[in-house]
Amino acid sequence: MESAEVFVSDFTQPTLANIAPSGIACVSTMGAESIIGPYSSHANGSYSTFTAWQNANQAVYVAVAIPFACTVYQMAVQIGGTSSGNLDVGIYDANFNRLVSMGSTAMGSTNSIQVFNVTDTPLTPGTYFLACSVSNTSGVLAGGACYTPAHQGLRALGVQVQSSALPLPSTATPANAGGTILVPNIAAFLTTTA
Repeated sequence: MESAEVFVSDFTQPTLANIAPSGIACVSTMGAESIIGPYSSHANGSYSTFTAWQNANQAVYVAVAIPFACTVYQMAVQIGGTSSGNLDVGIYDANFNRLVSMGSTAMGSTNSIQVFNVTDTPLTPGTYFLACSVSNTSGVLAGGACYTPAHQGLRALGVQVQSSALPLPSTATPANAGGTILVPNIAAFLTTTA
């Protein structure tokens, strides 16, 4: 007789991770490796919400856990129905030192996934921050709108912001995120290190 148990792992979630080539790992701000993923308005990896960026030149930093040694070689975001201005994506260590970023780049085509070929950067197991900044409030990205009545709530979940952060700074000086904020679905594509 078959068991009636059903596991979440039995189902493929529609995430940016699903576009990674076979044998390549992907971490995402909306995936299981992110603390915030389950608490966004689109939990379980869905990235179907598209929202205009909240503040011009503001960076959003989202904590992710990387459990293995690897090299990041690409990053990606999904552009919505309005492409406007420039954006930057990058990765910071746990002390908010930038390890790699693309630099200010024109936002890609509407309704597409924009992939960035970043400098190959080795990472060891640990906590990192995936970051994104957009130059205006017209550009639309996929993500989850996170709500909190207290400024400390999002910070406790690993989300912080910084004003005047385009391009992404070499050392971030983030502040508490409060109110409603778009947590963009940022993906980083990784190869494992033997």
